[in-house]
Amino acid sequence: MSIVLIGFKSSGKSTLAAAYAQRVGNPLLDCDHLLEQAWQQETGEFASFRDIYRTVGEQAFRQREAAVLQSLAGKQAAVVATGGGVVHCPHAPELLRAIGLVVFVDTAPQVVERRLAGVNSPLFADGRFMDLYAQRRPLYLAAADVVFTISCEEGPAQLAARLQTQLEALHHGA
Repeated sequence: MSIVLIGFKSSGKSTLAAAYAQRVGNPLLDCDHLLEQAWQQETGEFASFRDIYRTVGEQAFRQREAAVLQSLAGKQAAVVATGGGVVHCPHAPELLRAIGLVVFVDTAPQVVERRLAGVNSPLFADGRFMDLYAQRRPLYLAAADVVFTISCEEGPAQLAARLQTQLEALHHGA
């Protein structure tokens, strides 16, 4: 079964996904990279997911993101890292669950804010970080099958081991 990690930007989804994929021996799929590959196949030019967002706007970007999610449904077991705004895709919970078990990487806002300290983005200007965090958190919770809490800085290997323990306990308790 695939594991799909969702959560806020800089919550540690990609780092955790890489460490967990290595730990369990499953392929790692990063939705941002898949989106960039699809763009390059379509246009013949490389663009980062941020540039794609700026070029096409949020609605078209979310539709492209939803198409990436649809392409992953029914595939072999993998560990999937998603973008922070994936919960704004049309039918996000259904698309995510069609891929596998959805894990909300619920990183404490103080940890995320510290990681974003040097990021220059209008999304985080003028204290908007907490507003966006408060807006998205219920969406992550609604889409998730499992909540994986991170309240302090931990190493990727330690996080992957803790996630594996939590998922095994869930599986054995079922």
